[in-house]
Parts: sequence; structure tokens; C-alpha cells
Amino acid sequence: MDDERIEEYLSKYNIPKRRNLTPLIITLATLASCLLWVIVSPPQIAPWWDCHIGFQTQNMDARIRLMDSCLQSADLDDAERAAYHYKRGNAYAVTGRDDQALEDFNTAIRLQRTFANAYYNRGRIYRDRNQYAKAVQDYNAAIRHNP
Repeated sequence: MDDERIEEYLSKYNIPKRRNLTPLIITLATLASCLLWVIVSPPQIAPWWDCHIGFQTQNMDARIRLMDSCLQSADLDDAERAAYHYKRGNAYAVTGRDDQALEDFNTAIRLQRTFANAYYNRGRIYRDRNQYAKAVQDYNAAIRHNP
């Protein structure tokens, strides 16, 4: 049956619509699998949790230290390493440490050439430094990689 016929049938016979429980089921299954994963292997999960969830702290110095420790992990692929450099670069930028932020954004871009947000944030620093040609190049790269 197509959607129109179903709607017509439901209204004709006063049958209440069922709620779509799919998002709730998916959420509960995800939470259950995460909980099981934590129970089964807590020593292995702790660093992952700190690095992926813990960066949300509003204390930028704590965030920088956390990203430093996350970057010490030997089992990171280039995309993960780029993400941690990007996050640390953002924390440096917020605290006014633009040189360190540029260094981290450069590293993130070197590791992942299509990292649009890293190009954009590096462009913001260039703009603030009145290096408009570099800023425009980075903004264009950000648009090219994330239209």
C-alpha cells in the first residue's frame, strides 16, 4: 500500500496512527551496546571516552592537556590524529595562542587534505593577522572541500 491509501484507510476506520519507535529503538540499542562495550573492556575504553567525550570541557587549558594526551596514543589513524590537532588548535585559538593554533591547523590539514573546518579556522587566523590572500585561499579550500 502506498502512503496515501494507508492514510485514507486509517482515517476511514478511525484507527489511531502508531508512533514511529525506530529512533527510540536505535538509541536504546546504541546505548546498550556502548554499555556492554564498557563493561567488557573498561581499561581499553577509558582513553577513548576521555578523548572523544572529555574534550567538551569549557576549560581550554584542560582541553589542551587532554588533546596532548590523546595525541600520544600510538594507534591513531591520520583522520583521528587530524581531528585531535584540530580540536587542540581551536582551544589554542580561543585562548589567543594563534601561533600554536596555526601549527595545529597546519598539521590537521597535512594529515587530512580535505579537512574543511581546519582550512576555515586557519583562514580566520590569517584574516585576524591581515593576511587576506592566505585567508581567501583557505576559505576557498574550505568551500571546495565542503560546499
